[in-house]
Order: sequence, then C-alpha cells, then structure tokens
Amino acid sequence: MYSVAQIKHGLKTPKAMAREAARLTSSNGDGSFNVDGMDIFAEDWDNLVILDACRYDTFADVAAGQLSGTLSSRISRGSSTSEFVRGNFAGKRAHDTVYASANSWYARLRDEIGASVFKFVELNGEKYRDPGTQTFHPEPVTEDAKAVHDEYPDKRLIVHYVQPHTPFMGPTARQFFTQYGQATLSQLAKKPDITTARIRRAYEETLDVALPHVAELVEHVEGKTVVTADHGELLGERHWPIPVRGYGHHPGIYHEELVRVPWLQIPTDERKSVTSETPERDEFEVDEVDDRLRDLGYKV
Repeated sequence: MYSVAQIKHGLKTPKAMAREAARLTSSNGDGSFNVDGMDIFAEDWDNLVILDACRYDTFADVAAGQLSGTLSSRISRGSSTSEFVRGNFAGKRAHDTVYASANSWYARLRDEIGASVFKFVELNGEKYRDPGTQTFHPEPVTEDAKAVHDEYPDKRLIVHYVQPHTPFMGPTARQFFTQYGQATLSQLAKKPDITTARIRRAYEETLDVALPHVAELVEHVEGKTVVTADHGELLGERHWPIPVRGYGHHPGIYHEELVRVPWLQIPTDERKSVTSETPERDEFEVDEVDDRLRDLGYKV
C-alpha cells in the first residue's frame, strides 16, 4: 500500500511513477535481488574483474580491440550494486576469495546479510579520487589490485572498478559534466545542457578510459580471468509499462539494459591452486562507508 504523500509525489513526478511501475512489473522473488540472475560463485573463474554499471552492448562495442577473449553475456542478480551484493554474497562463506573493491556496498551490507570472504580490501580513499569532482581513478585501483593479487596468490580474486558509473571521465565529461560533481545519472538527465546523446558519449568515454587499466590488471594476474559487471545502466531507454525515459539504475527493475552484463573469458593455459582459510576480518566505520557511497550518488 502507498501513502497519500507517496501517491501525490508520484503524480507530480512521472519518472518516479514510471520507475515504480517498472519495478512492480519486473521484480520477482522476495524483492531483495533478481532470482533469475547468475550466482557468480557458481561460475568458473580465478579472477573476476567487475565494471560498475557496465551494459553488455556498450562493453561489446568499446572493449573490442582492447581486451581479447570469448565474449558472452549473463543475467545479473541485481539492477544495482546493493542488489548484486545481496544476491551473490548473502550467507556465503567464500573463504577462498579476496574481494578488492572501489565500491563500498559490500562493507555496508556485510554484517546485515551474513557475508564472509577471506578478506575484503576497500580501494576507496583520497588517492583514488579527484578532490574537485570526486571522480574515481582506475589507475590506483589497478595498482593496488595487482599488489593484492601478489599478496594472496592462492585465493580467488574479485576486483571491482567504479567505471563506467558516474562521475564520468573523458573529454565529454570535462566539457559538460564537471560542474555537476556527484550528481547521479537521473539528476544529470534533468539538466538543460545534458542531452541523451551526451550522456551516452560520456558513458562510453568513461569505459574507454578505464579499459587500458583493466587490460593491465588482466595481463598481470595468474589463472582464469573473467571481466563482467555488477549491473547495467539505462541511457534514455523508455520504462515499461509507462514509457517515460529512464536513466541510471534502480533496485528491483530487471529490464534488459539493467541486468544483462558482459562475460568476457580471457584465454589462459594455467589455473590457480586455491585454498580456503580462516578469514582476515576488518571492521568498518559505517559513517565513513556511507560517505563514500554518497560520493557515488547513492542514498544511504
């Protein structure tokens, strides 16, 4: 049931109403994640490189010539990172896995969902961000992820980049988006000088900026590597059943552009010898984690 205030808000904001209608018509299960998506831990990999909010079709176009491998697609368990984390890590005891991430949702949800990996490494701090725009740089993520790989050679490794999630990078972002700082994609789409074409171009350029650093990591790590995404992104496609244009990503909306993600398998002749051990548990300050999530535009 919806309150009178919620109904009035929906009538005043067609996009919010369209998102809610889309959520009601596409959600399944108990609403915590997409039960039709894959379990990443049931897949075959030694290293899993995650691009945040990366659509399958954009990856197929932009990554061609930058990363070599066999490309297919998978359906994600989430249309947002929080859903992806819930759907893949809830109740898991992945004590053979190190998760190094520039996205803090695992740290935020770990205790709530009863998740446990051998070690979680937060790649999130001042050296990763431009102080003016709060843009997250992929280069230090790659450098630190390489060090984590070398420190834990007998563990499966997950590395989670921010790109192509906002804040955007590249020439279009510098020309049109810098003044809007940490605005979400939904907020950016409301700006008079931000067209859908510019959003798409900035999104593609952001992925293009990140891919050489991803390629460097892929070249460095040992074992079978897969490059994928936690979820996709709406770039002006229309919601269903109310055909309002949608931007960004929202929990519970499992449209094609939001849940179909790349699954690029990098060829290799060697595999890791992986062992499971008692976890190295770190404690997180919730306020600090929330601040880092807000830098990505999340409401927490």
